[in-house]
Amino acid sequence: MQRGCGHRGFLTCGLMVLTVAGCASAPAEWPQWGGPNRDFLVRSTGLASSWPVDGPRRIWHRELGDGYSTILVDNGMLYTMYRTGADEFTVALDADSGATIWQHKQPSPTTPLMDEYGAGPHTTPLIDGDRLFTVGTNAVMHGYDKGSGRVLWKHDLAAEYNAPIPGRGYGASPIVTRLSCARTPNEGALNSRALSLTSPVS
Repeated sequence: MQRGCGHRGFLTCGLMVLTVAGCASAPAEWPQWGGPNRDFLVRSTGLASSWPVDGPRRIWHRELGDGYSTILVDNGMLYTMYRTGADEFTVALDADSGATIWQHKQPSPTTPLMDEYGAGPHTTPLIDGDRLFTVGTNAVMHGYDKGSGRVLWKHDLAAEYNAPIPGRGYGASPIVTRLSCARTPNEGALNSRALSLTSPVS
């Protein structure tokens, strides 16, 4: 079935730079959906008020795959999620070159309804300290070592909570509160629940 206009998100990752005289501050880190405070505000100083006619200079460019995940920025690294066919990938890229540092593949089959409206992933990863957390279209949640990509733990939320996958796929990005990693409200029984950040691999 052909997807409707705007239902397919093809993720293109790139880095552009605009030289600003007197701009000495580093870009703000972006560790989760909505940024540091989940308010979508960038608090860096010295930002340019306009771009050259031809746009900022492109440093690198690469295509990843389908998806709607925000790209996170942390200490010279970029993190995001994307889909290729029936698999979802979590990937860490070098911010200077776009080179893949590590990536992890998770099988994530789709349904016709998911394909019609965009199979995702629909969520944005979360960085907390030296860890990275993700939740895919089929509500499989991972905790990673963000430097190496090693899987620290994995939970199939739909199976563990005996809950159906929402028709268009799971779409609630994780958030950290105290010593737990929670998912924000979603459909049915897959609503707000908390997992220990040090949860073992299931």
